[in-house]
Amino acid sequence: MWTPPLHESFSYSFLVLQMYILTLILRTSSNDRRPFVALCLSNVAFMLPWQFAQFILFTQIASLFPMYVVGYIEPSKFQKIIYVNMISVILSFILMFGNSMYLSSYYSSSLLMTWAIILKRNETQNLGVSKLNFWLIQGSVWWFGTIILKFPTSKILGVSDHIRLSDLIASQNLKLAFHTLQLLAFTALAILIMRLKLFLMPHMCVIASLLCSRQLFGWLFRRVRFENVIFGILTAMSIQGYANLRNQWNIIGEFNNLPQEELLQWIKYNTTPGMPVFAGAMPTMASVKLSTLHPIVNHPHYEDADLRLAVDEYFIKNHLVTPNS
Repeated sequence: MWTPPLHESFSYSFLVLQMYILTLILRTSSNDRRPFVALCLSNVAFMLPWQFAQFILFTQIASLFPMYVVGYIEPSKFQKIIYVNMISVILSFILMFGNSMYLSSYYSSSLLMTWAIILKRNETQNLGVSKLNFWLIQGSVWWFGTIILKFPTSKILGVSDHIRLSDLIASQNLKLAFHTLQLLAFTALAILIMRLKLFLMPHMCVIASLLCSRQLFGWLFRRVRFENVIFGILTAMSIQGYANLRNQWNIIGEFNNLPQEELLQWIKYNTTPGMPVFAGAMPTMASVKLSTLHPIVNHPHYEDADLRLAVDEYFIKNHLVTPNS
Protein backbone atom coordinates (compact mmCIF):
# COMPACT_ATOMS: atom_id res chain seq x y z
CA MET A 1 0.00 0.00 0.00
CA TRP A 2 1.40 3.37 -1.02
CA THR A 3 1.39 6.11 1.59
CA PRO A 4 2.92 9.60 1.63
CA PRO A 5 6.16 9.72 3.64
CA LEU A 6 5.02 11.37 6.86
CA HIS A 7 7.26 11.97 9.86
CA GLU A 8 4.50 10.85 12.23
CA SER A 9 4.57 7.44 10.53
CA PHE A 10 8.25 7.14 11.41
CA SER A 11 7.74 8.40 14.97
CA TYR A 12 4.81 6.13 15.77
CA SER A 13 7.01 3.05 16.22
CA PHE A 14 8.84 4.86 19.01
CA LEU A 15 5.53 5.83 20.61
CA VAL A 16 4.50 2.17 20.72
CA LEU A 17 7.80 1.34 22.42
CA GLN A 18 7.39 4.26 24.82
CA MET A 19 3.87 3.24 25.84
CA TYR A 20 4.98 -0.36 26.33
CA ILE A 21 7.79 0.75 28.65
CA LEU A 22 5.48 3.10 30.53
CA THR A 23 2.95 0.29 30.99
CA LEU A 24 5.70 -1.91 32.45
CA ILE A 25 6.66 0.86 34.87
CA LEU A 26 3.06 1.29 35.99
CA ARG A 27 2.58 -2.46 36.40
CA THR A 28 5.70 -3.25 38.43
CA SER A 29 6.78 -1.96 41.84
CA SER A 30 10.53 -2.54 41.56
CA ASN A 31 13.08 0.26 41.95
CA ASP A 32 15.03 -0.74 38.86
CA ARG A 33 16.28 2.35 37.02
CA ARG A 34 16.60 0.70 33.63
CA PRO A 35 12.93 1.06 32.64
CA PHE A 36 13.10 4.78 33.42
CA VAL A 37 16.25 5.17 31.32
CA ALA A 38 14.53 3.30 28.48
CA LEU A 39 11.49 5.57 28.87
CA CYS A 40 13.68 8.65 28.58
CA LEU A 41 15.41 7.37 25.43
CA SER A 42 12.14 6.37 23.79
CA ASN A 43 10.68 9.80 24.57
CA VAL A 44 13.62 11.49 22.86
CA ALA A 45 13.45 9.13 19.87
CA PHE A 46 9.74 9.91 19.52
CA MET A 47 10.13 13.69 19.74
CA LEU A 48 13.13 14.25 17.48
CA PRO A 49 11.58 13.27 14.11
CA TRP A 50 8.19 14.93 14.74
CA GLN A 51 7.62 18.10 16.70
CA PHE A 52 3.88 17.46 17.08
CA ALA A 53 4.91 14.50 19.26
CA GLN A 54 4.96 16.95 22.17
CA PHE A 55 1.19 17.24 22.00
CA ILE A 56 0.82 13.44 22.01
CA LEU A 57 2.97 13.29 25.14
CA PHE A 58 0.90 16.10 26.63
CA THR A 59 -2.20 13.94 26.29
CA GLN A 60 -0.28 11.17 28.01
CA ILE A 61 0.51 13.39 31.00
CA ALA A 62 -3.14 14.47 31.00
CA SER A 63 -4.10 10.78 31.23
CA LEU A 64 -1.64 9.99 34.02
CA PHE A 65 -2.30 13.03 36.20
CA PRO A 66 -5.92 12.15 37.18
CA MET A 67 -4.74 8.67 38.12
CA TYR A 68 -2.10 10.20 40.37
CA VAL A 69 -4.63 12.58 41.93
CA VAL A 70 -7.04 9.79 42.93
CA GLY A 71 -4.18 7.64 44.24
CA TYR A 72 -3.92 4.95 41.55
CA ILE A 73 -0.23 5.76 41.01
CA GLU A 74 2.29 5.89 43.83
CA PRO A 75 3.50 9.50 44.31
CA SER A 76 7.16 8.46 44.20
CA LYS A 77 6.71 6.54 40.96
CA PHE A 78 4.73 9.34 39.34
CA GLN A 79 7.39 11.85 40.39
CA LYS A 80 10.06 9.73 38.68
CA ILE A 81 7.96 9.59 35.50
CA ILE A 82 7.66 13.39 35.50
CA TYR A 83 11.40 13.82 36.08
CA VAL A 84 12.13 11.45 33.19
CA ASN A 85 9.85 13.46 30.90
CA MET A 86 11.52 16.71 31.93
CA ILE A 87 14.94 15.25 31.20
CA SER A 88 13.64 14.07 27.81
CA VAL A 89 12.54 17.61 26.93
CA ILE A 90 15.95 19.02 27.89
CA LEU A 91 17.80 16.37 25.86
CA SER A 92 15.59 16.99 22.82
CA PHE A 93 16.13 20.74 23.20
CA ILE A 94 19.91 20.20 23.15
CA LEU A 95 19.91 17.68 20.29
CA MET A 96 17.78 20.00 18.15
CA PHE A 97 20.34 22.79 18.59
CA GLY A 98 18.35 24.83 21.07
CA ASN A 99 14.88 24.70 19.47
CA SER A 100 12.90 26.87 21.89
CA MET A 101 9.59 25.35 20.85
CA TYR A 102 10.39 22.36 23.06
CA LEU A 103 10.36 24.63 26.10
CA SER A 104 7.23 26.59 25.18
CA SER A 105 4.85 23.73 24.44
CA TYR A 106 1.80 22.61 26.41
CA TYR A 107 3.76 19.47 27.19
CA SER A 108 6.54 21.38 28.95
CA SER A 109 4.06 23.61 30.76
CA SER A 110 2.12 20.57 31.99
CA LEU A 111 5.33 19.01 33.31
CA LEU A 112 6.18 22.16 35.28
CA MET A 113 2.68 22.41 36.73
CA THR A 114 2.67 18.72 37.65
CA TRP A 115 6.05 19.10 39.35
CA ALA A 116 4.81 22.10 41.32
CA ILE A 117 1.63 20.28 42.41
CA ILE A 118 3.66 17.28 43.56
CA LEU A 119 5.91 19.51 45.66
CA LYS A 120 2.93 21.33 47.21
CA ARG A 121 0.76 18.22 47.70
CA ASN A 122 1.28 18.02 51.48
CA GLU A 123 0.49 21.70 51.97
CA THR A 124 -2.72 21.34 49.98
CA GLN A 125 -3.77 18.35 52.06
CA ASN A 126 -3.44 20.47 55.21
CA LEU A 127 -6.22 22.77 54.00
CA GLY A 128 -8.73 20.41 55.59
CA VAL A 129 -10.95 20.02 52.51
CA SER A 130 -12.78 16.84 51.55
CA LYS A 131 -11.18 14.29 49.26
CA LEU A 132 -13.39 15.26 46.32
CA ASN A 133 -12.57 18.95 46.73
CA PHE A 134 -8.90 18.03 47.05
CA TRP A 135 -9.06 16.25 43.72
CA LEU A 136 -10.90 19.14 42.08
CA ILE A 137 -8.40 21.70 43.38
CA GLN A 138 -5.44 19.79 41.98
CA GLY A 139 -7.14 19.15 38.65
CA SER A 140 -8.20 22.79 38.24
CA VAL A 141 -4.77 24.13 39.18
CA TRP A 142 -3.10 21.74 36.74
CA TRP A 143 -5.43 22.49 33.82
CA PHE A 144 -5.60 26.27 34.09
CA GLY A 145 -1.97 26.54 35.19
CA THR A 146 -0.79 24.62 32.13
CA ILE A 147 -2.74 26.85 29.75
CA ILE A 148 -1.74 30.09 31.46
CA LEU A 149 1.94 29.13 31.76
CA LYS A 150 2.21 28.29 28.08
CA PHE A 151 1.60 31.81 26.77
CA PRO A 152 4.16 33.81 28.81
CA THR A 153 6.71 31.09 28.13
CA SER A 154 6.17 31.48 24.40
CA LYS A 155 6.43 35.26 24.69
CA ILE A 156 9.66 35.14 26.70
CA LEU A 157 11.29 32.66 24.33
CA GLY A 158 9.98 34.48 21.25
CA VAL A 159 8.22 31.44 19.81
CA SER A 160 5.33 31.84 17.39
CA ASP A 161 2.10 29.86 17.70
CA HIS A 162 3.51 27.13 15.51
CA ILE A 163 0.68 24.60 15.28
CA ARG A 164 -2.22 26.50 16.87
CA LEU A 165 -2.78 23.95 19.58
CA SER A 166 -4.91 26.49 21.41
CA ASP A 167 -7.59 25.65 18.84
CA LEU A 168 -7.47 21.91 19.57
CA ILE A 169 -8.47 21.24 22.63
CA ALA A 170 -0.52 0.00 40.22
CA SER A 171 -2.80 -2.80 39.43
CA GLN A 172 -4.61 -4.22 36.40
CA ASN A 173 -7.09 -1.35 36.82
CA LEU A 174 -4.17 1.09 36.63
CA LYS A 175 -3.10 -0.16 33.21
CA LEU A 176 -6.68 -0.20 31.94
CA ALA A 177 -7.34 3.32 33.19
CA PHE A 178 -4.20 4.66 31.54
CA HIS A 179 -4.85 3.04 28.16
CA THR A 180 -8.55 3.95 28.24
CA LEU A 181 -7.75 7.61 28.88
CA GLN A 182 -5.08 7.49 26.19
CA LEU A 183 -7.62 6.02 23.76
CA LEU A 184 -9.99 8.92 24.47
CA ALA A 185 -7.18 11.38 23.83
CA PHE A 186 -6.29 9.68 20.52
CA THR A 187 -9.98 9.70 19.55
CA ALA A 188 -10.17 13.46 20.10
CA LEU A 189 -7.01 13.98 18.04
CA ALA A 190 -8.33 11.82 15.19
CA ILE A 191 -11.59 13.82 15.11
CA LEU A 192 -9.72 17.12 15.01
CA ILE A 193 -6.97 16.04 12.59
CA MET A 194 -7.92 13.11 10.35
CA ARG A 195 -4.44 11.87 9.59
CA LEU A 196 -3.79 11.39 13.30
CA LYS A 197 -6.07 8.35 13.17
CA LEU A 198 -2.69 6.68 12.74
CA PHE A 199 -2.49 6.73 16.55
CA LEU A 200 -6.15 5.85 17.16
CA MET A 201 -6.61 2.67 15.14
CA PRO A 202 -3.76 0.53 16.60
CA HIS A 203 -4.67 1.60 20.13
CA MET A 204 -8.31 0.80 19.48
CA CYS A 205 -7.26 -2.71 18.44
CA VAL A 206 -5.30 -3.08 21.68
CA ILE A 207 -8.37 -2.08 23.72
CA ALA A 208 -10.63 -4.36 21.67
CA SER A 209 -8.40 -7.32 22.52
CA LEU A 210 -9.52 -6.95 26.14
CA LEU A 211 -12.77 -8.68 25.14
CA CYS A 212 -10.79 -11.89 25.53
CA SER A 213 -9.91 -11.08 29.15
CA ARG A 214 -11.62 -13.45 31.56
CA GLN A 215 -10.62 -11.18 34.41
CA LEU A 216 -12.69 -8.32 32.97
CA PHE A 217 -15.62 -9.96 31.22
CA GLY A 218 -15.65 -13.59 32.33
CA TRP A 219 -18.30 -12.86 34.97
CA LEU A 220 -20.75 -11.82 32.23
CA PHE A 221 -20.74 -15.28 30.66
CA ARG A 222 -20.82 -17.66 33.59
CA ARG A 223 -23.56 -19.81 32.06
CA VAL A 224 -21.87 -20.28 28.68
CA ARG A 225 -18.35 -21.09 27.59
CA PHE A 226 -16.34 -17.91 27.26
CA GLU A 227 -14.59 -19.22 24.14
CA ASN A 228 -17.93 -19.64 22.38
CA VAL A 229 -18.86 -16.03 23.06
CA ILE A 230 -15.57 -14.74 21.61
CA PHE A 231 -15.94 -17.04 18.59
CA GLY A 232 -19.48 -15.75 18.03
CA ILE A 233 -18.31 -12.12 18.15
CA LEU A 234 -15.50 -12.82 15.67
CA THR A 235 -17.91 -14.66 13.36
CA ALA A 236 -20.35 -11.73 13.35
CA MET A 237 -17.51 -9.29 12.68
CA SER A 238 -16.14 -11.42 9.84
CA ILE A 239 -19.34 -11.01 7.78
CA GLN A 240 -18.82 -7.29 7.23
CA GLY A 241 -15.06 -7.76 7.31
CA TYR A 242 -15.17 -10.19 4.39
CA ALA A 243 -17.35 -7.76 2.43
CA ASN A 244 -14.80 -5.01 3.05
CA LEU A 245 -11.96 -7.25 1.90
CA ARG A 246 -13.80 -8.12 -1.34
CA ASN A 247 -14.34 -4.44 -2.06
CA GLN A 248 -10.63 -3.79 -1.63
CA TRP A 249 -9.63 -6.81 -3.71
CA ASN A 250 -11.88 -5.61 -6.55
CA ILE A 251 -9.85 -2.41 -6.83
CA ILE A 252 -7.43 -3.14 -9.66
CA GLY A 253 -4.52 -0.83 -10.32
CA GLU A 254 -1.60 0.79 -8.60
CA PHE A 255 -0.65 4.21 -7.40
CA ASN A 256 0.93 6.29 -10.12
CA ASN A 257 2.36 9.79 -9.81
CA LEU A 258 3.91 10.39 -13.22
CA PRO A 259 4.92 14.05 -12.64
CA GLN A 260 6.85 13.11 -9.53
CA GLU A 261 8.50 10.17 -11.29
CA GLU A 262 9.55 12.49 -14.14
CA LEU A 263 10.92 14.97 -11.60
CA LEU A 264 13.02 12.30 -9.91
CA GLN A 265 14.31 11.03 -13.26
CA TRP A 266 15.24 14.56 -14.34
CA ILE A 267 17.12 15.19 -11.08
CA LYS A 268 18.93 11.88 -11.39
CA TYR A 269 20.18 12.40 -14.96
CA ASN A 270 20.55 16.19 -15.20
CA THR A 271 22.17 17.26 -11.94
CA THR A 272 25.49 16.61 -10.24
CA PRO A 273 25.12 14.22 -7.30
CA GLY A 274 25.08 16.08 -4.01
CA MET A 275 25.41 19.56 -5.54
CA PRO A 276 21.93 21.18 -5.88
CA VAL A 277 19.85 21.74 -2.76
CA PHE A 278 16.12 21.25 -3.20
CA ALA A 279 13.12 22.70 -1.37
CA GLY A 280 9.44 21.96 -1.71
CA ALA A 281 6.50 20.12 -0.19
CA MET A 282 7.43 17.73 2.60
CA PRO A 283 6.23 14.51 0.86
CA THR A 284 7.99 15.48 -2.39
CA MET A 285 11.22 16.35 -0.60
CA ALA A 286 11.14 13.04 1.23
CA SER A 287 11.04 11.25 -2.15
CA VAL A 288 13.82 13.47 -3.53
CA LYS A 289 16.04 12.75 -0.56
CA LEU A 290 15.37 9.01 -0.66
CA SER A 291 15.61 8.49 -4.43
CA THR A 292 18.31 10.97 -5.47
CA LEU A 293 20.29 11.47 -2.23
CA HIS A 294 20.38 15.22 -2.87
CA PRO A 295 20.32 17.53 0.18
CA ILE A 296 17.06 19.27 0.99
CA VAL A 297 16.32 22.31 3.16
CA ASN A 298 13.06 21.08 4.65
CA HIS A 299 13.16 20.08 8.28
CA PRO A 300 11.08 17.49 10.20
CA HIS A 301 9.98 20.31 12.49
CA TYR A 302 8.46 22.38 9.71
CA GLU A 303 5.86 23.62 12.19
CA ASP A 304 8.56 26.01 13.45
CA ALA A 305 7.75 29.51 12.15
CA ASP A 306 11.46 30.35 11.73
CA LEU A 307 12.01 27.25 9.59
CA ARG A 308 9.02 28.11 7.41
CA LEU A 309 10.46 31.59 6.93
CA ALA A 310 13.84 30.12 5.97
CA VAL A 311 12.22 27.95 3.29
CA ASP A 312 10.22 30.92 1.97
CA GLU A 313 13.40 33.00 1.74
CA TYR A 314 15.10 30.21 -0.20
CA PHE A 315 12.26 30.16 -2.72
CA ILE A 316 12.35 33.95 -3.12
CA LYS A 317 16.14 34.16 -3.50
CA ASN A 318 16.07 31.53 -6.21
CA HIS A 319 13.17 33.25 -8.02
CA LEU A 320 10.87 30.29 -7.50
CA VAL A 321 8.09 32.47 -6.10
CA THR A 322 7.39 36.17 -5.76
CA PRO A 323 7.40 37.83 -2.32
CA ASN A 324 3.61 38.24 -2.47
CA SER A 325 2.76 34.70 -3.55
